[in-house]
Amino acid sequence: RRGSEFNVERPASSTTPAAKPAAASTTRSMLELVGKAVPPPSGKGHALPSWGGSAADLDDLVGGEQVEQKPGPDAKKPRREETASAVLPSQPADTSPEAAMAASVSDAASAADGVDEIIAAAPRLAQHIASVKKFNKVAAMVYSLFERGRVTPDNASAVFSVLRAGLSNPRACRARELAVAYRRLYTAACARDALFSPAERQAIDVWNLGVLTQMDLVTDDTFQFAAAVRRVKARLEMFPCIYPALEPEGSKHLPVAERRLWVGALFDCIDAAAGQHKYAWARTSVDVLIKAAVERRQNFSEEQQSDIQRWNAMCKGQKIVRQQQAARERSAKDLTSFERKEKEWREADISTNGGGGDAGGIDKWHANN
Repeated sequence: RRGSEFNVERPASSTTPAAKPAAASTTRSMLELVGKAVPPPSGKGHALPSWGGSAADLDDLVGGEQVEQKPGPDAKKPRREETASAVLPSQPADTSPEAAMAASVSDAASAADGVDEIIAAAPRLAQHIASVKKFNKVAAMVYSLFERGRVTPDNASAVFSVLRAGLSNPRACRARELAVAYRRLYTAACARDALFSPAERQAIDVWNLGVLTQMDLVTDDTFQFAAAVRRVKARLEMFPCIYPALEPEGSKHLPVAERRLWVGALFDCIDAAAGQHKYAWARTSVDVLIKAAVERRQNFSEEQQSDIQRWNAMCKGQKIVRQQQAARERSAKDLTSFERKEKEWREADISTNGGGGDAGGIDKWHANN
């Protein structure tokens, strides 16, 4: 029989433990809880910037890259209402039929007013695309105009001025961080050259060699490099040789007025190819290209001719070294066993005295052999 003191039940606690908040099961749900933008599920990065024809998109380019400033210890925390709009994910573009109709009405109204947004914005785009820090973003905007069919024969000249400004430094396309944007933009322009005037189409044809082929030369792919060298050599052979005896049979030359348009692009390609001469797999192709350039060196400026002669001397010097190395290896294989031993004796370090020393003397040499 238990005492009454043991049968007294413990009173229920007045305070109940707070329920634990449900933890997010995935990283995506955690981002949604804090209000941050969720990265795309494909993992291929952010979408390319595009330009819809408004001046607000161009205003974002002013000022260049802004560095994020971290708040100091004395900085006040922003209000909750002020940060709510900053952390919310960006809303996707409205692709409904009503939005498309509204955009077409806006374009029609602009056309009725005689205003073309691309023509009006071309000077600002040309100014910003010349900057290395802004090139990728502006190139993506202009590329979006090509893809969406916004470039027409009426505004193609304005777009051409932007493309020309992007080549203010013709060798910038070799940079690894700009290569993708250069290839995407100028490939789109070359594929739609029918929109441009005849003079502009000729310049775009030169860009096909000076940009796209030059980028193909800066590679570690043997087949891509060899194909690019063949394209450059084929265009180079359309220039006359310095001596008529060097001319191949059936060669056809460009008109004199057109040659000056190709000289710069050809020289940039030759320079890119010469930079690959350090690799054994590229030396044969580079030697052939440099030889063709030397035979037509009078078509280039004096400064360019000096560079071509320097590359030619480099190719010849390394070719002689390779030939000498091959000759030594071939002669070593052709020797008999007696000739190899005789060569070893001839080069042996021995002395005629009977003393010691490092060589050990001729007596020790006879004893060892």
